[in-house]
Amino acid sequence: MNRPMTDLFRLLTRWWTAFALGISLAMLAAAHAFERFGGLAPCNLCLRQREVLWGAVAIALAATLWALVSRASRGTPRIAAFLLFLVFLTGTVTAAFHAGGELHWWELPATCAAGGGGLDLEAALNSLALGTGPVARVAMCDAVAWSWLRVDHAGEYAAVHIYRAQQAVFRGRSGHESLAADMGEMGEQEAVHLARFEALLNAERVRPTLMTPVWRLAATALGAGTALMGEKAAHACTEAVESVIEQHYAEQIAELADRDPALAAELTQFRDEELAHHDHAVEQGSRDAPGHRLLSAVIKAGCRVAIKVSERV
Repeated sequence: MNRPMTDLFRLLTRWWTAFALGISLAMLAAAHAFERFGGLAPCNLCLRQREVLWGAVAIALAATLWALVSRASRGTPRIAAFLLFLVFLTGTVTAAFHAGGELHWWELPATCAAGGGGLDLEAALNSLALGTGPVARVAMCDAVAWSWLRVDHAGEYAAVHIYRAQQAVFRGRSGHESLAADMGEMGEQEAVHLARFEALLNAERVRPTLMTPVWRLAATALGAGTALMGEKAAHACTEAVESVIEQHYAEQIAELADRDPALAAELTQFRDEELAHHDHAVEQGSRDAPGHRLLSAVIKAGCRVAIKVSERV
C-alpha cells in the first residue's frame, strides 16, 4: 500500500466516528431539505429513520469528543462502536422495510398503509399551541411521494415523441397523408396532457425523472422503427403503449378518487382519450401486424420497466 493510501486509512480508522457524525448530519440535512424545499412530506417510517439518525449523531458526537479529549490515543470506546453498529443496523433494516412496503413486497402496519393519512403529532401540538391553523398530515409510508406524477409526465413525454417520429416517417411517404395527420392529431392530444403534467410538476415542486433524455431517444427510436416496419406495426405500437398507459391511469384514478376528486376527474378524461387512441389503432388493424404478439409484448414490457425506473430515478 502506497503512502497516501496508508495515511488515508489511518485517518479513517482513527477518526471514523467523526465521519459517521458527518454522514448522519448530511443525511438529516438532506431529509429536511427535501421536506422544506422539495415539498415532500415525511411518512411515519421516514420520521422513525430520522430518529435513528439523531441517535447516531448523539453517539458519534460523544465518541468524537472523547477522541479529541484523549487525542485519539486511547481509541474509540468499544461501547460507542457497538452502539453505532446497532443504530446503523436499525436504520438499514427500517429503510429496507420501508422500501419493500413502497414496492408492495409486503404489507406495512396500519399506521403506515395508504388510505388514512397519519397525524403529525409535533405539528398538531404546535398548531394547537400557536393557533396556526390546520394540522399537517404525515405522508403514507407505502406511497412514493409524487412518483405517479413523475411517471405520468414521463409517459406523456414519450408518447409525444413516439407520435412525432411516426408522423415524420409517414409524412414523407406518398399515400400516407391521412395516417400522418392521425398521428399528428393524437400527438397534439398527448402534448396537452404533457403540458398539464409539466404545470403540476412546477406547482408541486417535483422534478421530472432523470431518465427524460433516455426516454426521448427510446421513444423516437420506437416511433420511427415501428413506422418504418409499416402502418400495421405503427398501430400495434399505439395499441401496446396506450394499453399500459390506460392501466396506469386507472390505478391512479382509483387512488385519487376520494383524496382529490377534481384531479381524478381530469385523469379520467386523459384516460378516455388514451383509450380512444387504443381503440382507433385496433380498428386500423394493429393486430394484423407481422409478429403482433411478440411486438406488443416487447413494447408493453419496455413501458412497464420505464414506469418502475421513472418512479425511482
